[in-house]
Amino acid sequence: MKQLLLIAVLFSTSLSFGKELEISILHPDSVVADPALDSTSILHFTFPNANDMTSSHIQYSINGKSDAYPLISIQGDLELTASAGHHELQFYYSSDYYEEYTSVNIENGNQYYYSVYFTPAEMMQLTEKPVIYLYPEETTDIDVTVKPKGEFTFTYPPYNDGWKVTVSPDGKIQCDEESYNYLFWEAEDKLSPEDVDLNTGFAVAGEQITKFLEEKLTAIGLTSMERSDFITFWGPRMAGHTDVFLHFYFNEDCDRFGTLDIQPKPDQINRVYIVWQPIEQLRIAPTPQELPELNREGFNVLEWGGQELPTNAIRSL
Repeated sequence: MKQLLLIAVLFSTSLSFGKELEISILHPDSVVADPALDSTSILHFTFPNANDMTSSHIQYSINGKSDAYPLISIQGDLELTASAGHHELQFYYSSDYYEEYTSVNIENGNQYYYSVYFTPAEMMQLTEKPVIYLYPEETTDIDVTVKPKGEFTFTYPPYNDGWKVTVSPDGKIQCDEESYNYLFWEAEDKLSPEDVDLNTGFAVAGEQITKFLEEKLTAIGLTSMERSDFITFWGPRMAGHTDVFLHFYFNEDCDRFGTLDIQPKPDQINRVYIVWQPIEQLRIAPTPQELPELNREGFNVLEWGGQELPTNAIRSL
């Protein structure tokens, strides 16, 4: 059974949306006046990519009341009757696709026609700003090799089948007569429901994210410079949301983003990644994650990076 990416277990309970939710508006393909309709309108929904799918039903909710509708053609052809006003809708097909949630504004006396496209759950995500800090005990020539799960989209300095650098104990990196504080890479990565388990972690208000990250990153053992680099990259993006969910990955668990090889072999390689997602759509209470304290003794390396997940939910029945 596929893991869900934490917005909702939509149809296991009755759905309830708060007025504060900001759900995108689905605009009709066309609107046709119908004199036979007085105090209602009819909403027609088709699902143009339903031919990719294997289920015979669309599960849906309107204003928090859920039901299931059998597909009567490849495209679906779901019809709902509703009165004038604002209506919140959610559609779910299978765990191979993201749930679609949206809203419509209608007036009485019309036939409304909408197209709803399901997005494949496996999609390309960007593994963002993994940066590698190197701290040898003496000035050392070091070879660094990264093998991302996807394809590199950017490296700095240029990767050239690996980085060959000279590093001093204060972490200053010399490469091709230039000086750097860290090595940088990004890559595209396929995301699917099996890849992540977000049932543990932290739900944090956007306005509290800086304080939260300062506290957690200090506790696990990042230096002030490393914390500053981390927070100035991720903090503004998270702070722009009402709430965010985030989960930390450490060390060997980070191999799902890519593998890291360093020669000569360091005494300690510490890897810290976050996977996070805006959660304006639902208040959640994940099981708090226990975070380790990193060993920074001897020749040690720190790498941090992460992924921002789309706001669409993946769920499984």
